[in-house]
Order: sequence, then structure tokens, then C-alpha cells
Amino acid sequence: MSERCPIELSELTACMREALGNGFTAVKAKRLHGGAQKTVYLVQAQNGFKLMFYIWDLKQNYFEEEVAANYANGEQGSFGAELFRRNNQYLIEQGVRTPALYAMDSSQEKYPFDFALVEYVSGGDLLPYLEHPSEALRDQVFGKCNELLRSLHQIKRSSWGKVWHPADRYSKPCETGIYDNAIIQLDFLAGEVSRVAQQHERLLDVLEGMRCTIVPRAEYSLIHSELGPDHILLNESLEPYFIDIEGAEFFDLEYEHSFLQFRFPNYEQYLSRDDLDEQRLRFYRFCHHISCASGGLKLLQRGFPDRQLAMEIHASNLAQTLSYT
Repeated sequence: MSERCPIELSELTACMREALGNGFTAVKAKRLHGGAQKTVYLVQAQNGFKLMFYIWDLKQNYFEEEVAANYANGEQGSFGAELFRRNNQYLIEQGVRTPALYAMDSSQEKYPFDFALVEYVSGGDLLPYLEHPSEALRDQVFGKCNELLRSLHQIKRSSWGKVWHPADRYSKPCETGIYDNAIIQLDFLAGEVSRVAQQHERLLDVLEGMRCTIVPRAEYSLIHSELGPDHILLNESLEPYFIDIEGAEFFDLEYEHSFLQFRFPNYEQYLSRDDLDEQRLRFYRFCHHISCASGGLKLLQRGFPDRQLAMEIHASNLAQTLSYT
């Protein structure tokens, strides 16, 4: 995939001036790597101002096939400018910090993709702080992250789904879709990895057994859905902001925390809570490992540029998946 921004600096300048005023001229657009679904550029103006430029182009998405399948099934998944716009607006209305949306164009009149101008948060993500030598600084950073996380999770309602979905949109339990996807991903892994093929039936039995332990629920929390240390940015005052918010929705809180458990090495110290359903936690964590093992392998097969990262995602989650047999 090309490093060059598909929109000329002159056009970026016009977008910036329309959104922010005439005092801005785009002089540089640098592509940032790491994401698998949308393309991101850091844009710098002549006056030192910076912003993020997001592009949602399905043809540039490493999970194009899966997104298309979601669309075919009437589901929106976690890809798209409209998801970003609605979730951004809702989070800000609820007082949950996320970078501001300056402007968005989803008309595709001039370009074959949707794009947006988004606030630049300058302090980087959480990765450097996971093992920072200063305990006081770690306490400060992750204490604030826990506060932000709880401000998100305290938003609740009696039905699950996207923030704008009507209460009666779904009649099936929320874990059904996760279970169905886990079966699809196990089938894929079994066709690609001999160790999974050998344990395929056993893994399916374990998955079904876990699902059967889940009892009905009538309250759901607003969650991010894929929250790792690289999905929280800090400003210069070390205040955290959620990014990559397209997948945010009302869902089981355990879905979020089961992901946090293996994405944050310091989870127990800073982010854990004691009011979670252990059966749901175990089920969702197994499903996460299956999905990540499959996703990492697909990234490798589809030319993701950071092959080491893709291999680490695949290998570590494959080992965890097989540990359930």
C-alpha cells in the first residue's frame, strides 16, 4: 500500500481552511502505520498545527472480506466513517474523552473513500508507560486511564447494540454473534494450522460448553470493544483519550475486560474490577484468543507490513487457544 497521501496538500489545505479557518496551509502528510482497517496520516500545517487525517477505504482494509460479509449480513461491525462520526458525537456528549472531529466527507463525490480531519493528541500511546521505571508516573497514567474507562463503562442501557440502535433491534443474546464468529475462525484455523485441525472437535466442544454456562442478562455497558494500550493516547497533561472508536457499542462488560486482561500486563493492578461474571469472562477470553489467532494469520497472508507484529499476534493467541484443550 502506498505511503503517499491520496489527497494533494492543496486539497488538504482547502479542507483545513473550511473546517478551521483561513490561517492553515498543509505542508506535510506522513502516513502512520499499525492499523489494519483505516489509513491514518499526520498532517502538519505551516504554523506548526497538527491534525490527524483518517481514510476509510474498504479496498485498503486488510479485513475487506470480513467487512463485506458483515455488510451482507446487515451488520456494521467496526469499520466505517459513519460509525466513527456517531460514536465520536455520543462519547463527547457523554463526557468521555476522545479526539474531536473537525470535519468529515463521506460523499465520495471527489474521492472513492470517506475521510475525516481529527484532533491530534500529542503525548503518544500507553506502550512506553507499561514498564516505565517511575512507579509514581505509572500510577498517575493508569489511574487516569481507569477513571476514563469507568466513565465509559458506567453508561448503561437495557439493550445491546450500537449507540443509535433501537432497543428492539436484536432478539438474540449478544454472545451469540461472538460464538458464531468463533466457530468460523476455528474452521479457518483448522484449515491452515495442523495443530488446530488435530484438536478442532475438542475446541468446538470446549467453546459450546462455555457458552452453555452463560445465563440471560438485561443490562449492558458501553464498551470500546478492542481496547489495547495503543488505543489510548495521552495529551501533554497525561490525560487519556480513546481512539479507534468505530467498534464502540453497548455490550457485555466482560467482553471488554477479557480483552484488557491479556492486552495490559498491569491489568490486575490498575484496571480490574470485582463485579464481573467469571463465566462470561472465560468464554469471551477464549473467543478473543481464537479471533486474534485467526486475525494475525490473515494479516500475514494478506501482506500486512509489520510481519513481526502479525506473527506475534498469531503465535501468542494460537498458543492460548490450544491451551484450552
